[in-house]
Amino acid sequence: MIHVGVSGLAKCLTLEMQAHKKGYQRLDYYDTCPAGHVCPAEGANRLHTKLNVERLCKDFNDACSQDDNTQAVPSKDAGRYLCEYIYYTSLSIDNSCTLFVHVPDMEVYSSQQTARGLERILALCLEQLRKTDTDVDINEKLKDVTLEKDNRICTKCIGPKSWDTKYQAGSRQAPP
Repeated sequence: MIHVGVSGLAKCLTLEMQAHKKGYQRLDYYDTCPAGHVCPAEGANRLHTKLNVERLCKDFNDACSQDDNTQAVPSKDAGRYLCEYIYYTSLSIDNSCTLFVHVPDMEVYSSQQTARGLERILALCLEQLRKTDTDVDINEKLKDVTLEKDNRICTKCIGPKSWDTKYQAGSRQAPP
């Protein structure tokens, strides 16, 4: 889930790392605030996305062309207003794949620049999630692996099509 909001303060694409449960004191369009200035969603006082936002920004900026002239920066202050409120709510449901991006107004980036930037951020998020899924799959497959007395991998634990016991644990040689 990627949320997008416009910030008059933003000078570039701003990727939010966290959201807070408390402190919502600014009135919304209907002149209301959450009861007690607290988001009612379940969770800690501060929730973080599990996406590596600093890495997303680095990868985005490293791949940015001179023609596009866009930049991404990480932020720990989503503004304690509607944007942070909805971000906190989404993070409380699933923080593994949730992100909020503040975009500058059209005086800073054209709508085309913003759209291309958001498209690149989405692609980088998907790439990061795919890698995480691969790491989880590998860890899941290896969770029941044991070593025998002579440091051979116990193949009955990981299946017949896996590592053969003749390959020593820690060996640089991979099975065929």
